Amino acid sequence: MKEIVCVMAIHRRVKVIRETIRLLQKQTYPLKDILLVGDSEIERQLARETGCSYRQTWNRPLGNKWQSGIRFARSRNPDAVLINGSDSWLTVNWVERMGDYLDKGYDLVGKHVWYVCRLEGGKPIELIKRSYDERRRGISIGAGRLISSSILDRLRWKLYPRFITSSLDTRSHERMFGKGARSIVVNSVEDANILDLKGPWECINNWETIKNVPILVRHPDIPDPRGWLGENFPEAIESIQTLTPGMLLN
Repeated sequence: MKEIVCVMAIHRRVKVIRETIRLLQKQTYPLKDILLVGDSEIERQLARETGCSYRQTWNRPLGNKWQSGIRFARSRNPDAVLINGSDSWLTVNWVERMGDYLDKGYDLVGKHVWYVCRLEGGKPIELIKRSYDERRRGISIGAGRLISSSILDRLRWKLYPRFITSSLDTRSHERMFGKGARSIVVNSVEDANILDLKGPWECINNWETIKNVPILVRHPDIPDPRGWLGENFPEAIESIQTLTPGMLLN
């Protein structure tokens, strides 16, 4: 089996992060480790409590924070790295299904279609589907990316420009593409999905932005969020109720 480590930059959102870690630890293809890159003693304690590894660095610029995580991953000598956001949940088969493409010789595997869930206590749950438009068709979203150690070696593990705070997905893709990475966007794998959470916590792109930004393609909204979650993310229902006890799932 390939040894895969997950890199996740974290900042506050401790309750959300705890649930994200819990779901990552349920992957059907076990991760070698989950590497958390944070900026506070509270986050270091969270890593200890959840059995994750931890590195502390400044929260800004984000490029430097994520690159610190990549350097951290290199020290673990993995076969591949999984990139994940602290409020992005992956179906439990994600690493197994995406890992098939690493076995076929691809260096970068991901999707540019994902789901966004709005959590707000006392209100019905909302679930929408989004994807990149033609301008970014060949570029996967950051969450869920599997990246081979082979292409990282060619980059000398310098994946993210240090002094940027936006466009990390595009800039890192350009770096890999410039070194001849074999990249694939596998939207056709319908049983492996990404669920991006939006709630009352701090984030770069909030619910309204994701729902309305022109660069994203709008797909029909999910009419039965509870049913969809039960089919695709059964473990997430418990996590959602933990995060927002007053959430109306029906």
